[in-house]
Amino acid sequence: MKSWVTVFFLTFSLLCRAEERKEFDILVAGIKIGELSASKITEDSITSYSITSAVNFWFLVRIKADYSISSRYKNGKLISSFVETRSSKGDFKSSVVWEENHYLVKVDTYQYKKDTVLFSPIYFNVARLYFEEPARMENLLADNYGQIAPSKRLEANVYQVIVMGNANHYYYKVGEMEKAIMHNPVKNFEIRRRSSNDD
Repeated sequence: MKSWVTVFFLTFSLLCRAEERKEFDILVAGIKIGELSASKITEDSITSYSITSAVNFWFLVRIKADYSISSRYKNGKLISSFVETRSSKGDFKSSVVWEENHYLVKVDTYQYKKDTVLFSPIYFNVARLYFEEPARMENLLADNYGQIAPSKRLEANVYQVIVMGNANHYYYKVGEMEKAIMHNPVKNFEIRRRSSNDD
């Protein structure tokens, strides 16, 4: 009897836990320089988004960077976001955490540091863009810099997000992100969703 009950609750828990995963290639001028993996897990009222990426290429010097975002939402509102970067320019961390009536923001990234608070609830961050077309663009969090990014819909299924003065563009098809064009002072790069045939 006990084993049957255990099996029942394990099965029920798995049914209540939905997981989605997407894979992307990172390209510069059509040349693959890295990969990005995005995952979304929903369990009861909590939805977690995880983004991990790694790039490794030669541009006058060897450039390597491992980047990750881990964020959690409760009933649709962001409750935490943590960013870690390990690169040839150093290791960096940023965090945005909801505490009672505000977000506590701590940022230590390349050539930029910030300790502040944000009071308005956040319902969308960069990690969530990889899974769904934003229904509204206000208060979109640029996690790495702990700031609200000016954002707008340019046309059907195309959105612009400005991070530290740089305009990034996200393209969707049937509500899911197909690619993003990310601004870079040297050369823009593209994040393109990998089809099942690319594996």
